Amino acid sequence: MKQEVWYNSGSVSSGNLPAKKVDFDTIEKRFGIKLPNVLVELFRIQNGGRTSFKTYTLPDNEFLELEDFVTLKEIGEECDFGFEKDDWNRLIRRTSKLIVIARHGYDTFLCLDYRSSTDEPSVTLIDAVLEPKEKVHYATFQSFIEHLQQETT
Repeated sequence: MKQEVWYNSGSVSSGNLPAKKVDFDTIEKRFGIKLPNVLVELFRIQNGGRTSFKTYTLPDNEFLELEDFVTLKEIGEECDFGFEKDDWNRLIRRTSKLIVIARHGYDTFLCLDYRSSTDEPSVTLIDAVLEPKEKVHYATFQSFIEHLQQETT
């Protein structure tokens, strides 16, 4: 399944080379966390970029698009959620423990959520259309991957 996550993986057109151990070590040290093993395995194939999945399923059977995962470089940068930091901290607790791994437009953020554990994050969708709110959780990154829907052409 890992190879199939990436669209055109390994081709010159993908533009995203595999991530290196030092890239993972830098992120884990900076944030004081452990990246999920499944994510590490995926990024060893390709460091972010376009996925071969069109959508992922939310618990209420709603679908959201997933076109790209961000790169490790983007993960290492502090995310600008588009709201004043005080607004985010008032509406969403401990935002510094949310690491954005994908975006849908400028108002929906898929995050590794380390607020409960620094070893095995859950995955949380933050919907900021009107104001930031948590929309959905997956218990692990693995369970999120299992909810991906393959793009059909």
